[in-house]
Amino acid sequence: MPLVLAASIVVAACGDGYPKEELDLDSTGSGISSATVVNSLNRMNENSLTATRWTITLISPCELRLLARRPDGKKQSIKFELLHSDMQVKGNVGGPIHAVQVDFSGSAELTDEHLFEADRWTDAVEYATKLQTLQRICAKRR
Repeated sequence: MPLVLAASIVVAACGDGYPKEELDLDSTGSGISSATVVNSLNRMNENSLTATRWTITLISPCELRLLARRPDGKKQSIKFELLHSDMQVKGNVGGPIHAVQVDFSGSAELTDEHLFEADRWTDAVEYATKLQTLQRICAKRR
C-alpha cells in the first residue's frame, strides 16, 4: 500500500509543475544510486525552512548519518536506519508550511522532528518520496 501511495503522490506532484527528471524515481529504486538521492536531498536541505539545518551522509545502503546544526549553534549527529524509520508529510504546520516528519526509532529526544519544511506541498512530497526511494534501495539489497 505505501508503494501505491508514493506512486500516486509522485504522479500528482508531476502535475504541479515539477520537471519530470526531478521526480523520476522508479518504484524499485533501480536506475538511481543511493548517493544520487542523498545528494539531491542535501540540495533540497539548502532551501529547507527548518530552523535546524540538516546534512545527510550515506553510511551504507540501509543507514544514513544525519548532522543537525541547531539554531543555538549546537551540533548533533544521528544514526538513521532506513528500514526502521517512518516518514510522513504533514501539511500546514505552523501556517502554510508543509513538513516531512521523521520517526527516529529509539531516539526519544527526536520525537516529531521535521527533517524538511517547505512552503509548497509538492516539495515536501518530493523529499519524502526520495527518502522512500532510499528505503526501497535498501530493501532490495538485503
